[in-house]
Amino acid sequence: MMWNAILRQLVTCIIICTGVAVFATYASCDPILLGKITKSDQIVPYFYINELVWIPGMMGLFTSCIISAVLSTISSILNSLAALTWKDFLCRFAMFDSLHPVWKGRCIICLCIAYGVVIMVLALGLGKLGTIFETMFTVIGGFGGIMGGCFLMGLFLPFANKFGVISGMGASLSTLGFFVYKKSSLKIQLNTLPTSLHDCGNGTDFTFARNATVDFAIVQQHDWPSKLFTISYILYPFVGAFLTIIIGSIGSLLSKRFLKEPSESCQHYLHPLIKRLYGIEKKIFTVPEQTELLQFSST
Repeated sequence: MMWNAILRQLVTCIIICTGVAVFATYASCDPILLGKITKSDQIVPYFYINELVWIPGMMGLFTSCIISAVLSTISSILNSLAALTWKDFLCRFAMFDSLHPVWKGRCIICLCIAYGVVIMVLALGLGKLGTIFETMFTVIGGFGGIMGGCFLMGLFLPFANKFGVISGMGASLSTLGFFVYKKSSLKIQLNTLPTSLHDCGNGTDFTFARNATVDFAIVQQHDWPSKLFTISYILYPFVGAFLTIIIGSIGSLLSKRFLKEPSESCQHYLHPLIKRLYGIEKKIFTVPEQTELLQFSST
């Protein structure tokens, strides 16, 4: 676990250094303004092709790294999604749970294929959703923030229950989805660091060059409530967690008031310090499957 965290930080540092190097190289001769590329997602391949092509084997190493990273990530995601879907949803139905193990394996393979088709369709639509990094951070960060708020409620709020958590997650997901929709409909773009074409050199082709003053000098002005949708997508995880905790807390309190939900329903998830602070006695909670297994082994 410790080495995993260290290596993740190392990879993050390498990515940051790559971005700094690319920006320092093209800050005064932006290939987007030159018309060489159309999106910022293409800047790193453009950098390798034009600046590092003289290194023997660099192009092959760059291509193999991209393919291996994509294949390893996608294969893990497909296997995880198929296994979770089977275990958490389909196994609850008798028609699936009673199948022969061979047919269970075939069903999981079909789930992998279905998820693969969905991922391919989503990948084809990414070109119309802005940059890949922004889209990825919006989706993963939004869901991650909501799940983080759910876990924080379970750890630190003794009165949290399933009704409050579900209402908080649903309201937070709806709010973030509405933010993304309004940001797309209003065509709100975040301001980037300024670039220019001043140091492109004498042999540079300016045939498809764009006007830098038009692209970067104009700052979009929005009034309330439209200004609320200009929040950066980097803050979506914090917004999702905040809304989940606030709305989930209100929903938990209301459900206990009107639905008479037992107060100790989720208290076994609390952090030990919170249990000690609120004077909650330590209880032993057993999993039903483990209890049945112990009873079977004793007989």
